[in-house]
Amino acid sequence: MAPHRCRWIASGPEERAALVRSGPSSPGHASVNWHEDGADLVAGALRGMGLGIEAGAAPALR
Repeated sequence: MAPHRCRWIASGPEERAALVRSGPSSPGHASVNWHEDGADLVAGALRGMGLGIEAGAAPALR
């Protein structure tokens, strides 16, 4: 069986930000994982839509 990508997985930060901009209206805020590449692009897309941002953080490494 060939592997497949789930439709909600984006290939990179630019695609994630584009998906945010093209998505349906939301409840008014979204979580952005600041430890991930392109978090600033995704946060900018959310703010551009007038949405609030909740900061997600990576777990501490041991």
